[in-house]
Amino acid sequence: HPSESSWYSDRIVNLDWSSSSGGDYDGATSSISGIDGYSYSVDQVATTTPDMTKEVEEATTSISNYDVGADGTFYFHIRARDNSGNWGNTRHFKIQVDKNSPPIPGSALATGSGNNTVKFKFDRSIDPGATDGTKAGTKKYYIQRFLLGDDVPSGSGPSYDASYANVALVTLESDAITVDSLTDLEPSSTDSFTYDAGSDSYTFTDNELSYQKYYYYRVRAQDNSNPSNPASVSSASYGYAYGKTNSQPIISNFTVKDSLFNPLTSMDLGSTERTINVSVDVADVDNTTDARLEQQGSPSGTWITIEDGSNAIRNGAPGAPNLNDSADPSFNRTPIGTGEAGSPRGYRYTYSYIVPNTSPYGDYEVRVSASDIVGNSPTPQSSYID
Repeated sequence: HPSESSWYSDRIVNLDWSSSSGGDYDGATSSISGIDGYSYSVDQVATTTPDMTKEVEEATTSISNYDVGADGTFYFHIRARDNSGNWGNTRHFKIQVDKNSPPIPGSALATGSGNNTVKFKFDRSIDPGATDGTKAGTKKYYIQRFLLGDDVPSGSGPSYDASYANVALVTLESDAITVDSLTDLEPSSTDSFTYDAGSDSYTFTDNELSYQKYYYYRVRAQDNSNPSNPASVSSASYGYAYGKTNSQPIISNFTVKDSLFNPLTSMDLGSTERTINVSVDVADVDNTTDARLEQQGSPSGTWITIEDGSNAIRNGAPGAPNLNDSADPSFNRTPIGTGEAGSPRGYRYTYSYIVPNTSPYGDYEVRVSASDIVGNSPTPQSSYID
């Protein structure tokens, strides 16, 4: 335990000091009578003065294998007595011990958030007692990853333990919360690591992954003890989660037509209103069954927004009515795709709406955008009407 500012995992300590033979030892005048011995104590009070009972003789300058008996902050106190019976001032040395492992990071979740990205989220590992000085506090997180391939994993996270590779090392500030640094262990990577105070959790954003592949992740916390041996006091096990890179929804076959279903690029309102018919296909290769598509709020569900200028005409987002059951009969959707390769499942959305003859002249934009539940969106498509 050489440093008073560091934590160590060993409760057995060696206590050493030096004497100045023929000199002064903090008030015990040895220049005349010489040092007779020392009184010492170990407790959890920073300013204790050892009693006036000599515990060891002057030739002793160390005590080996002293067991502090528990985790926490301790202090070694020692003072010298000379042969004339004078006691010197007390010297103090701080000892910080944390032998127990920090908790396993909980609630691990891996979610695809892009064609080549997975976000790995887990709860902060709170080392009990870190706030009152009895524990070292969490200092680092070790994140590892394993490429599973095309299929959902058949085993649990620990069943692949021999295959994980290091991805990132996260170092925290002394408050055991704030991120000090992210050491990205992959060359040319653009990964990131963030803390969310609301959920008291961290998210590792893992980029540059393979398209449409499953990955298993695991994370282990390490506390602030034994700085020279980082792996010595880590959480007993890992937090595990797997996820798949998530594809953007696909927008296709977007058309804007007049009442006769002819392509519409300009429109003369005259004295009567006009009908505009919009049709667009939105599909997502992450969707594998019609049932999942019917659930607008499911992790792989998609929704559609059709906008006329800056005004949303209809939004089929999660929580909104099923489009086919909407009170607006002019808004409908029908299933498309087989789910086979090259034919992702989705819906064809159709909407007919009326442009009043009182509408001001100018250029109008009809824009279609789609987003999945994790916010992965392709570039919106637009059609313009003069």
